[in-house]
Amino acid sequence: MKKTLLATMIISATTLAGCGGGGGGSDSNNSNDNSNDGGASAVLTVTASDYFTGTSLSGTEILVTETVDGSTNTYSGTTDENGELTLTVSSDADRIVVSGDAADYGEYSRIITDGSLSVQLFMQPINSSVTFSPSSSSDLTVSDLNVVSLAANSIVDADGNAPAGDVTAEITIIDPSVDPELMPGNYEALDENGDAQPIESFGAVSVTFNDDEGNSYNLGTNQTATIRIPLGSNSSDIPTTIPLYYYDEETGYWVEEGTATLVIDTDGSYYEGTVSHFTTWNADFLYETIAISGCVEDSSGEKISSASIQTQGVSYSGQAFATTDLSGNFSVLAKPSSSILLTATSPEGTSRTYTLATGTSDETQSECITLETTETSSATVTLTWGENPSDLDTQFIGPTSESGDGKFLLFYGNDEVTINNSYMYLDVDDVTSYGPEITTISSFPYAGRYSYAVYRYAGSSTIAASPARVKVTLDNATQVFSPPSGDATDCWAVFDFVVDSNGGVTVETVGSWEDDSYCYPDVEYSYEYSSQRSDVTINKSNILKDMIKQKYYAK
Repeated sequence: MKKTLLATMIISATTLAGCGGGGGGSDSNNSNDNSNDGGASAVLTVTASDYFTGTSLSGTEILVTETVDGSTNTYSGTTDENGELTLTVSSDADRIVVSGDAADYGEYSRIITDGSLSVQLFMQPINSSVTFSPSSSSDLTVSDLNVVSLAANSIVDADGNAPAGDVTAEITIIDPSVDPELMPGNYEALDENGDAQPIESFGAVSVTFNDDEGNSYNLGTNQTATIRIPLGSNSSDIPTTIPLYYYDEETGYWVEEGTATLVIDTDGSYYEGTVSHFTTWNADFLYETIAISGCVEDSSGEKISSASIQTQGVSYSGQAFATTDLSGNFSVLAKPSSSILLTATSPEGTSRTYTLATGTSDETQSECITLETTETSSATVTLTWGENPSDLDTQFIGPTSESGDGKFLLFYGNDEVTINNSYMYLDVDDVTSYGPEITTISSFPYAGRYSYAVYRYAGSSTIAASPARVKVTLDNATQVFSPPSGDATDCWAVFDFVVDSNGGVTVETVGSWEDDSYCYPDVEYSYEYSSQRSDVTINKSNILKDMIKQKYYAK
């Protein structure tokens, strides 16, 4: 990743104003003069990109707040033409909150607690931009839903002044049931004791107000507004009344303020409540938790400290995070009696993604999580999509020999491939809309091309209309892909991993619509490859016929 000069930065040892709704940018003549109070420093690289396409976002306002031994330092800056910004922060920071705000995108934030020195902000495009006269009462809509109801003369600038003319509201609907990573922060709120606790979300909305000159506005003193948060499209166990939380971009925690009531009418299902200021508002609640304990080790059995542990709800919308201690041990929270995904990552490698069914009490894993730490590149690919099509499938194709004469096909019917000491897994296969489907690649056994494609297995809509999204993380760098233009087929050729003779790996975009033979080539496969393996040749037409029965009726 190219690192930029610090010519676009503003830095202060005290808290600065937040990145509000496309407000004024940084002074390009300022440079980094942060001394970190004499402490050791480190360079943090921030990258801002479009959530769906991965396009770099220049001009994104970045706010970084670090906590060091109870003290807070705040820095800000603007991304360059490559969507990048570098800031000097303390190497001893306990917690770093990185927030971004770009024109035509919703506000977003990530939290760093594991010492990482790079963060990628995948910004969601706004759903609606509404220009209105603030001197009159206004209803601000997204797809026929009145998301915000404002009284006349209710918004002011930071000095309490009313707008001189029209104001534009940018509204972003966040559906965490499609992808929990759409939500700012770490799904954490502080309880009455000041301890961080995970929250479950049923939907959120972000609203910002600006005039033509870039001035930001919010509700004035003693003013309120009504908001309506669309219910997450894949939510379950839906409460009729729920607390409202707003996101504090300086602390990175969600703060409870008010309640909302579930409304079901011709405009859909949504939570309606009253707020006294605008930021990102979330309909969610603190839930009872259990602790999942375990350890993390590398492929040789050595314990790994400072690895990041994550649980992600499958049967609920939420995440929780932890870090391994010096002995490689961890304890991470999850919702009881639920289906979850468990992963571990570190700069040295990544683990498989494990699907667990939690009980009603704390649990200890019987075996350590193994990070695939190799001298060659490793990768994880995540596929997500919408409600329709109901089932999109991962298709991963690569060489089975040095000559490249044979190929393997990793898919739901052959979800594990081992070649020499390289392991490839389809860890998660979803058949009921949204995903995720997660593919883990420990290393690439031979030079050549390894192709990743998406196949529309079931549903009346198309891959492009879903919309589908593919995220690939190769050696801790992440790229995202969206379907190409043109007439969609059932097979989307997404990208190739290109492995050179020295083991170097690059990602090459393919981005084309292909016929079924691309996604289901004639291949040889078995459930375990070895030098003494006995391969079985499977005809593609038989795969398609047999797997329909196996996938949906054999379970």
